Amino acid sequence: MAMAVMRARIKSQGACLSLGMRWRCSLQWPSTESLSAAHEFSRGVPGRKDRNGAPASSQRWLHAGVALRARAAREDNNAEDRLHLEEVVAEAKRVVDNGTLKDMQVVMRRVQLVDPAGKWKVWVNKPELEKQLRKFVAEAKAAKTALEEDLLLVRQQRKTGQRQVESAQRQVESAQRQVESAQRQVESAQRQVESAQRQVESAQEQEAMAVRRLARAATVLETAEDSGNATKVQEAKKEVQEAKKEVQEAKKEVQEAKKEVQEAERKVQEAKKEEAKASGRTKESEARSSWCEKLLAKKLKFGAADQLLATVGATWDYCGKEVLRESMQIPIQKLHEQKGKNSDKQLHPLFIAFAGPGQGKSRLLTEFPGLVEQCLQNVSERQKLKFSKQTTSFMISCENGLSSGDWATEELNARRFVACRMLWQLRNANKEAFREVGAPTDFAEFRIQCPADLTPSPVLKSVLRDELNHSTVVIGVDGMQGLPGFTERSDAAGKDLPFYQVMQEVCRLINQIEGPFVVACVAALQNVKSGLAGSPQARVFLELPRVTAVTRNKQPVLPGHRLKDLLVEDMGGHGRALECLLEALMEMPNAAATALVGAVMRQLRQKYPDATQIEPGADLKELLRAALSGRWILSGEMVGNLDPEKVELIRVKFKDGDSSQYRIDLPYIWLYLMLSLSKFSDDLQPWNLMDYRLFESEPTWQQWEEFNARFRVLRASAFEDGQLVDIADLHRGAVIQPDSLKSTKVINRHLQFAKSRKQLLSRSSCCGNPKARTNLLKGLGMHQCVGVLVVNAAGAPAADAFLMLEEVRAEGNNHTISECLQCKKGNSPFIVENERDKACDTADILVLLLTRTETVPQTGGQRLIFVSEAQYQEYFGFYAGRAFYQTRAAKP
Repeated sequence: MAMAVMRARIKSQGACLSLGMRWRCSLQWPSTESLSAAHEFSRGVPGRKDRNGAPASSQRWLHAGVALRARAAREDNNAEDRLHLEEVVAEAKRVVDNGTLKDMQVVMRRVQLVDPAGKWKVWVNKPELEKQLRKFVAEAKAAKTALEEDLLLVRQQRKTGQRQVESAQRQVESAQRQVESAQRQVESAQRQVESAQRQVESAQEQEAMAVRRLARAATVLETAEDSGNATKVQEAKKEVQEAKKEVQEAKKEVQEAKKEVQEAERKVQEAKKEEAKASGRTKESEARSSWCEKLLAKKLKFGAADQLLATVGATWDYCGKEVLRESMQIPIQKLHEQKGKNSDKQLHPLFIAFAGPGQGKSRLLTEFPGLVEQCLQNVSERQKLKFSKQTTSFMISCENGLSSGDWATEELNARRFVACRMLWQLRNANKEAFREVGAPTDFAEFRIQCPADLTPSPVLKSVLRDELNHSTVVIGVDGMQGLPGFTERSDAAGKDLPFYQVMQEVCRLINQIEGPFVVACVAALQNVKSGLAGSPQARVFLELPRVTAVTRNKQPVLPGHRLKDLLVEDMGGHGRALECLLEALMEMPNAAATALVGAVMRQLRQKYPDATQIEPGADLKELLRAALSGRWILSGEMVGNLDPEKVELIRVKFKDGDSSQYRIDLPYIWLYLMLSLSKFSDDLQPWNLMDYRLFESEPTWQQWEEFNARFRVLRASAFEDGQLVDIADLHRGAVIQPDSLKSTKVINRHLQFAKSRKQLLSRSSCCGNPKARTNLLKGLGMHQCVGVLVVNAAGAPAADAFLMLEEVRAEGNNHTISECLQCKKGNSPFIVENERDKACDTADILVLLLTRTETVPQTGGQRLIFVSEAQYQEYFGFYAGRAFYQTRAAKP
């Protein structure tokens, strides 16, 4: 097929050339004399070739064709000119159809051109021609590569198919030999029966003879006794005894002979049973290659796949559906537009979902068909759909009893791997058809008996039939980390292994020009960018949504608890952790928060034992600093001595359009889990902001101030001491005004936390300058310490908390400014100008932290960092749950 596509593209390019250059041209209309000269020039000299070996006529047809095309377009053209034009075009077509790529290049190079007489010129947009040529060559190479891949796959299938045929033939021959052996055993057993029967007859004859001898001996004994001859009496008695003994032995031989007959008859029966079994195996071996063919010839009903997810959370309402649909909309629209036009990999995106365990990959694949249908519904509102809005979905699992078998002897190739599982999915909806053809009911046997050349196409045809070319098919592949070659995906040799081959097969179904319209998503643990690095296939990485609300049919699922919202937030949107929380709340509805979290952690340790199997020397603080700072981390980069992509319960969020960089999304439950381990508890204690024990009673408004102050201290520790940091990074997630403040650089300092017993000034002119002014208003004190964050005394007409920052300015002279934190509780009104007048100088930064959602105020260019409830998630990160709880509990 790739060769056909390539030839079609060559003809397409040639058609453009043969029609007299449809690319942009500028023509100076020639005279009649020059047209005549061009005509003669176009005929060429028969048999003559140029220095490149191309026919002379093929060198000239282009510029002569342009001239004649121009002449024919005029009103005064004549039949002779049209005839000449047709001849030139016909010759061009022959070059395109029969010439080599080199011929085409020669023709391209001849496009300058000036006729011998020099009376007319043709200027052609040469860069455009070169661009078209490069595109043509690239497409030819791509088609060649695709053809080579197809040929390689065909050869592999041919080899595996031949091996399976030979194996089936050997099985049939072996079964036939078993039948013949069993038949020989039957014949031998029957001969043994006949021999035993003859032995019985012989023994019976010997018994009769012994009986007759005994009768004669008894007669002799009686005669001897009557004659009174003692000697003869003794001899007769002896003969009688011997006769009796012979009779007993003869009877014994008869019994043994009968036993031999019975044993021989038993062997005959066993031999016949073995013969029947061997005959059955022969029929089974002969039928193995035919049941699949018979099954696919039937009109099969579509049947849904087995559930990929069987946990309690599988029935919860799916959070983040709208965001996911938005991220899928444009790629699906692009895929729909390009289907049937070409097989360009860059125009047919593959959806990818790769993340850690328990973060929702299987749930995403379960919801994926519905999301595709919603996207197609949106497409249909803008343009006419070429394919059905209703999807037929095949969910292929590499887990849950369908894991990959031995690739060389059981799976054989990627197309068979996919097709076999697609066909297996249909079994429950077509039980009678499967039974009629004798399809195995065990998957392992089913997989072995599927033909080596089985592909997804006949499976799709058996279900879709006449609707094949107008149908929409969704394919999901779950658990791809279980395929051989997953760990070698970054190596060049990994492309020949099953993981990459299955990926290629899914892409082939997406890219193929003919129907059905296929949308596919693959899922696996960790990041697999390296596994796709060598592929030009367009990729769309889907970010798995966090579970922000636990509901079923929009009704709450979690039992009521005073700290329920805080606990849900602390699970970090991790589905498995929330399932553990549900179980704990069901068992202990009135328990304290510490007890509930303890129960959750026990279950998490059981489900994810590796989550706590971190070496004592691991630098978890570096991981926490990276998460809190929000810095971008290169995939594969170590943070401290840990790889965040491999730490369970941690979510990584990749940069838009770039899977080589990510940020760490760390749930508070993970931090609490680490704090519970004695080997880390002392080192991580400063990160334990607002322990659960503080929530046993209602928090005070002072705790809101202290929480923000301590969080700012932690924010400073997320960067190096003395590091040059942008304000936008230091306060990531906040609203920053004006925009120029975002790129303002300051020297970060690791801070000490302090509470002042006295009321202190917070403006930089009175606090921290080398030459501080001494006009202390209303007797307020002055704070000059650098490297300390101070929580002001209650009632101070200044900032609630403040610290000194050294601003780095372009002119080279650094300037000390003050960062002033104002914590507004409840519905307390505020005016930015009044807050600045109270706490700040002109260059100082006001940080407003509200316990409600509020519209961002206009500052008129004054420096403001604004955080309301709408910014909590991004600003506070894994401490967001504490901020939300303070918001709901804080009193003005």
